[in-house]
Amino acid sequence: MCEILKENLDNAAKNIWNCWDAGKKMDELPKNLKPKSKEDAYLVQRQVVQKSGDHQVGWKIAATSKSGQNHIGVDGPLAGALLKSKVKKNGAEINLKANLLKVAELEFAFRLSEDIPPKDSKYKKNEISQMIDNLIPTMEIPDSRFNHFLTGGQEQIIADNACAGFLILGEPIEINGEDLDLVNHEVLAYQDNELIPTKGIGSNVLGDPLLALTWIANELITHDNFLRKNDIVTTGTCITPIQLIDTNELTGDFGVYGKVSTKFTDY
Repeated sequence: MCEILKENLDNAAKNIWNCWDAGKKMDELPKNLKPKSKEDAYLVQRQVVQKSGDHQVGWKIAATSKSGQNHIGVDGPLAGALLKSKVKKNGAEINLKANLLKVAELEFAFRLSEDIPPKDSKYKKNEISQMIDNLIPTMEIPDSRFNHFLTGGQEQIIADNACAGFLILGEPIEINGEDLDLVNHEVLAYQDNELIPTKGIGSNVLGDPLLALTWIANELITHDNFLRKNDIVTTGTCITPIQLIDTNELTGDFGVYGKVSTKFTDY
């Protein structure tokens, strides 16, 4: 049951979007505007998308590893909306001046071949794997509108689109999801053409990126939404977030699934 007044829901979303649009930050939402439940939080998130005037092209998942969950003080993954204007092509240049986090994450993303609507039982991985047609190597540049996002709680993070920032897409690759095994697939990162020591691996994403995709399919249905045909869903970082201080260019090498690169300016 919704615990936040409609007017407060609207004002919470307005505060978040105004900060996002202006590249500004706030410490936290006013007490009367803070969502008190996940249901409230997802309602605020939906309003943020509406106030943006942008088109939603899919979803992102935050906190798909235990270390990521501990870092932001949550007990499980969180879903956020992807806005069309925040999704960039391979090789894009990203300005970090207003970015609070200044990290990059390498992620497996999928494009859906059909709707994944509500049904009587929860979806399982083997069902979801039949509903994707493309794998896309991606790089996320997350951000927050809250200076104290680490201690703000999961409801405020969800309302803020699960720390959504920019998403850079590599070239999509047609796949048969039923044959896909990403658990042990490694991902390398090159920072200004130098290989960084930390490797990414699919098992860092809820044990398997396809399990993360299954999670969000069921999570959205729980909150009166669902994944739709052609949605892009990025499943969470498979590598420890890479610090971008003094970084000019970063490349993620997903092996047989391709590469994704981004340039950075204005720290």
